[in-house]
Amino acid sequence: MNHHQEKILVIQTAFPGDAILTLPMIQQLKKRNGNVLIDVICIPSTKIIFEASPYINLVIELDKKGKHKSIFALYKFSRQLRKNNYDAVFSPHRSLRSALITLELNVKETYGFDNSTLKFAYR
Repeated sequence: MNHHQEKILVIQTAFPGDAILTLPMIQQLKKRNGNVLIDVICIPSTKIIFEASPYINLVIELDKKGKHKSIFALYKFSRQLRKNNYDAVFSPHRSLRSALITLELNVKETYGFDNSTLKFAYR
């Protein structure tokens, strides 16, 4: 029997306060399904916040002011992430960059804000 382990990606590329406010959501996602793997994309300054959480499997750094600044670099970053085969994406931050990553991942379940940039990325 081939059992698929659900994988969720949370994209939170805002400031430290926003990162801290995202932690209860991540905790609840994990509590709802203890077997789920939750990865988080964050900026360098918030990486330590997410790494301290026992509910997070992998912390992925997005250096939007450095090596991932250009649209081409963001595209390459997203293509690399696509290999992780996420089942769902949660984006608790209104951001063009987050929406572009979400679109490129081509995930069936996506959650964001109705008034986000490129809101059609979230279905």
